[in-house]
Amino acid sequence: MTESRWPEQISEVAQQSEVPISLEGKAAVLADGVRISANSDVEAVAAWLEEYRDSAQTLRAYRKEAERLLLWLDSQGQTLGSLRRDGLDDFEAFLADPRPAARWIGPPRPRHADDWRPFRRPLSAASRRQSLVILQGLYSWLVEAGWVDHNPFRLMRGKRRRLDNRQEGIERYLERPLWEWFWGWLNQPLARTVSPRQRFEWQRRRMIFGFAYLLAPRISEMAAARMGDFQRREGRWWWRVIGKGSKLATIPVPPDMMALLGDWVRDVPFFGFVETSHDGIPFVLCRSGWSGQGGFELFLQDGSRGLDLWDAVWAAGEKYGIHPGGPTPNERIESDLFSYRADCGAGASPLEVGLEKFLSLGRDDEFIGKVALLAERSRGPARRLVKAMLSGERLLATSESPWPAYGPNGSPCGEVRVAVWSPRHDSNLCLALVSAEVAGGPFSTVTPTGEALQATHHHFFAE
Repeated sequence: MTESRWPEQISEVAQQSEVPISLEGKAAVLADGVRISANSDVEAVAAWLEEYRDSAQTLRAYRKEAERLLLWLDSQGQTLGSLRRDGLDDFEAFLADPRPAARWIGPPRPRHADDWRPFRRPLSAASRRQSLVILQGLYSWLVEAGWVDHNPFRLMRGKRRRLDNRQEGIERYLERPLWEWFWGWLNQPLARTVSPRQRFEWQRRRMIFGFAYLLAPRISEMAAARMGDFQRREGRWWWRVIGKGSKLATIPVPPDMMALLGDWVRDVPFFGFVETSHDGIPFVLCRSGWSGQGGFELFLQDGSRGLDLWDAVWAAGEKYGIHPGGPTPNERIESDLFSYRADCGAGASPLEVGLEKFLSLGRDDEFIGKVALLAERSRGPARRLVKAMLSGERLLATSESPWPAYGPNGSPCGEVRVAVWSPRHDSNLCLALVSAEVAGGPFSTVTPTGEALQATHHHFFAE
């Protein structure tokens, strides 16, 4: 092996063109005792690494330590099977001071580059201990596989001290007063004049630092976390996480973290949605604002859990005096929030109800209804949806069905689709789909009780 040419990734050994001669050797035990398909030390290590293919992070860490050992063995003219107890001391000294440095140490480079090196720097005592722990596991596996006849790590004196990571060390944490100061700084409210980008960065910063400190996750765990992983059980919130070794854990979530998680709903845009869950109940949360008040709608993904979700919402809102209700039609109509079919019937066209801005009639490609819509636009819509004031005493209830509409000459001209009392306008208000000839002026309607009401045009809907 030349000093400028290092082996390729061990897990891809089958594609390698150059393997150190010293690592081509067969197993150190009888061939009939080998329990893996391998023809060299490199292939034996690749088989061991294959056991960790489901954990990318572990695979990278273990591959790195195995590569260093194989490369050092090659430099010493040894194989995995020839390594003896005294060789471990030499290897540990090598980890602490790889020499010559130009051959072993270098900056990050792609693995296929000629100037790739297995070390960025000499290893610290903690890193050396971790390396030996990993390699001890490698040799234990190789013994069971029949590739080597002994594990030299089992002969190390002071093995518990050197291979046990449960050593007392320096704890890295923020003392409580410092954290409280930092947390207060993170939560300083923003001025109303900040940009959406500045607000996003503020929320992101709070979430990252809060998540890292309050739950102490690994970086990979925090990156993989989703809102659905936070679930409420037994009166408190838990974080459901797949940790190291693909082990499932549930971690209690402190109140400060829940305050952070509660902020995420503010980032849901108007009429946007996210998939989440509560107490194992999956649903879609939509920031709808059907009444014009910026509310939220919950769409169940498991219809059998509807009552469970209702009870959870009720319990959470009890201290706030929550009570059943619904969007009021007057707020909806005052806010120009249109309900297709309910406000116009199934036969109305988008041009009649003021939705032309959502049509792409100038596109070159064809779509169903394009020809008809172009023709309608050319001649003008036959009907128009209008919002109008209605005379008469305050309506005590919303119209339950359409009322007939009549033009100035008394002839039918359409329907009043919905009529309500409007506190904002201090008047009765209606949406009516009427003929284009009368849409810009007054018309009349008759209630189910026979009361005649005069309608004064307010404006075309969606203007």
